[in-house]
Amino acid sequence: MHLIPLLVLVSLWAGFVHRGWGVRAGLLAAQVAAGVLTVLATETLGALRILTFWPLAAFWSTALAASLVWLRRSWRCAKFSRPSFSLAPLDIAVLIAIAVIVAVTGLVALAAPSNNCDSMSYHMA
Repeated sequence: MHLIPLLVLVSLWAGFVHRGWGVRAGLLAAQVAAGVLTVLATETLGALRILTFWPLAAFWSTALAASLVWLRRSWRCAKFSRPSFSLAPLDIAVLIAIAVIVAVTGLVALAAPSNNCDSMSYHMA
């Protein structure tokens, strides 16, 4: 279930890149679209008081199907056959820095999870 929104994001990104938006602009547009979908799902299902696992799974599965259909159509309509993916050295350095930060944070979370009363009863909820 956790992978479905990520797959939606990736398919939207691939569609935007293939339509000529470029790697950065396509990723930004895909993140904005995924954010709008997240807000739409949360607010709609919350207002209907059905914000539970299965309605969320149905929503994201529908969003994934729609994004894959859109991606397929963008591949058919594109004038070029293959998008170019090129990253500047600064982009690569930033991605490496982000990966290091995420890895260190993940290791700290695995090695020393919070277990005091305040964190478990108030902050984690």
